[in-house]
This record gives sequence, C-alpha cells and structure tokens, in this order.
Amino acid sequence: MWSIRVLAVSGFLTVVSVSVAHALVICADRVSGNLSVAALCKNNETALPPATLAALGLQGPQGPQGPQGPQGIQGAQGLAGPAGPAGPAGPTGPTGAQGAPGISRATFGVASGPVELVSGEVLVKIAAKVLPEGNWSIFGIANMVSVNGTFAPHRDTNGDAHCQLRSGNNFIGGATSRQLITENDNHGRRSLSMFGGAQIPVGGGEVSLWCMSQFGPNETVDNTLIMAVEVGGFF
Repeated sequence: MWSIRVLAVSGFLTVVSVSVAHALVICADRVSGNLSVAALCKNNETALPPATLAALGLQGPQGPQGPQGPQGIQGAQGLAGPAGPAGPAGPTGPTGAQGAPGISRATFGVASGPVELVSGEVLVKIAAKVLPEGNWSIFGIANMVSVNGTFAPHRDTNGDAHCQLRSGNNFIGGATSRQLITENDNHGRRSLSMFGGAQIPVGGGEVSLWCMSQFGPNETVDNTLIMAVEVGGFF
C-alpha cells in the first residue's frame, strides 16, 4: 500500500511515453509506491482514485464534456421592477379627414308697422315665414301697444293679450299677458315672447305668429319677429 510518506521518501513520478490525450489514469506501484501516468495500469500497479489524487494535491486532466441535462422547471415569477421614465412625446399624427358639415342655419320673418287687433278675442295673423323641409326651432316676439279705451274721465282697465306660433294650422307655442292701464295712463306697452319646434315636410311649409287682445282694436302689434333655426332633429 502506498502513502504520502512513502512517496516523499522513495516515490517519484515516472512519465512513460504516453500522449496526454491517452493519459487517463495515474498508476502507483504496489511495492515501491512509484507513480506513473499511463492509459492503463499494469498488473502490479493500482490506479489512484480521485479522492487520493485530491489528497496528494494532484489534478488529473479535464475530462470530456458530458451530455446536456434535461431542462429544469420554471422558477417563480420575480417582483415587478420600478416603472421606467416616461418616453419622449411621439410625433404629431396626420390630420384626419374633414367631417360632414353640421346642420345649422337660421332665417327670419318680420312684420313692421302696427297691425290692429279686432274685437271678440279673435286671433289675427301678424307675421309668417315659409321654410324648406327640415327640423326647425321657432322663436317669436310681438311688441304691443294699447290705449285706455274707457270714456272720459278714464278709469282703470285691464285686459289679456295672447299670441301663438303655428306650423301650418298646428299650435307649437304661445304666451299670454295681463295688463293694467290706470285712469292716469293713456297707453300701455307689453312684449310677448314664445318658442316652439316645427317639422316641415317635403315641399316646405309656413310658420306664423298670431295675436289677440281683450282690448280689441284699442291694442296694436307694432312690430313682430320670427326666427327659425334649423336643427338636426328632436327627441
């Protein structure tokens, strides 16, 4: 049996003429303890195991690369990293196509000069406007002047006035006002505002403003305005 002591006293490493590519083992003589490098140990020699070589501080040649092992299982997902800094602003995109034009137009109907109302609270047509087909928002205003029609000496008198918007023969909006004319007043003034919506059929149609007063012919409509604004629809 060999040992470090025997090697230190009488052992030495004998290198035989073997190429490094085939020097796979280190052999120890069982009697003398001498070491030699060979591809295969002789009958009177013993190949030193790796543990003995490690104890002697000897390192054998690097062996061939082994085959690739199987793929390991996927590890657990790591923690999310911190958010990175904001990137620079991108370039301005191309201009989009122009949209379809919206429906928006307005027209007006006016009546200037006084229109005298009649007795019996009968509606009188004051102004009108013919509109083309479409959906229209209608606004109307009537400025009215009345006189104290009582016999002298005058006394306090009051009376209602009513105006309305029509689309064809259909009522679409209106307003009513009550006015007091005192014995010391000769005239009274009031304005009635109203609005509505009209759906004008194919071929067009008329919108109009009508008024009446309990003062009858003692009240006139001095001026009137109808404004019609076309809209996309009603809901």
